[in-house]
Amino acid sequence: MELRKLVRFSRQQLRGQRKRAALVCSIPVAAELFFRMTEAAFCGLLLWFGSTSPVMLFTGRYLPGVVVSGLCMVMRIVFVSPLDCAGAEWINGLCQGRRLSFQDMLLRKGFIWRSIALKLLCIMAAAVPAAGAGVSLWYGAALIRSGADSRELFIAGNMAALCALCLYFWAAVRVSLAASPFLMAQMPGISPFGAVWRSLSIMRGRKRVFAGLFAMYLAPSMTVVGIPIVFPELRAAMAVSTGIFLKEDVLRGKSYG
Repeated sequence: MELRKLVRFSRQQLRGQRKRAALVCSIPVAAELFFRMTEAAFCGLLLWFGSTSPVMLFTGRYLPGVVVSGLCMVMRIVFVSPLDCAGAEWINGLCQGRRLSFQDMLLRKGFIWRSIALKLLCIMAAAVPAAGAGVSLWYGAALIRSGADSRELFIAGNMAALCALCLYFWAAVRVSLAASPFLMAQMPGISPFGAVWRSLSIMRGRKRVFAGLFAMYLAPSMTVVGIPIVFPELRAAMAVSTGIFLKEDVLRGKSYG
């Protein structure tokens, strides 16, 4: 699949609906940034008024900091996940020529709980390689800080290689799971677990498409001005490519139920 043709086609689907698409795609991003900034503000207050150091706060050894971070994470999952899934379904409907109501999707029975469950499953799937990377990095850094000899330096080097490998698998899992909200939109009867499983299966051998899209839109998406322009195009391209992947697998005789 050629990325330029995919992007060109997805841009055509947004014609006449760019303002609406920009609003729909910016809502979950704005909600995510709000909770991130809230967490940063609370951490700043704890550092300013509390008798703690940044090391204690950001390593989880300070209980109020852990509580604040945990509450903000829960709020992000509860409030941002439905907005993100609703945006994915709205974009998918637009690419298929259907007009959907963003508000009606949020109020649909079971939609919020399904979205939260999907987000939790994605977090759990990506947490395994992330935990491996964190443990190997911590162990290797601890060896170096303790004045490692030649043998311990060799072990630390292996830990660094293991950390890099775990980060690669983490990135691969994250890219593979990016299709899950679009699968829930294109397969209404699928469960959140089924969407995660299908996303991992359908992206096997196709991760370079989504990885290429992320790389193409990475630089402009890091600016506030670029987000309303870039995110609709990115999500439209992801919705179109997910639909193409499903049709390709059906033609190959691989049914998804």
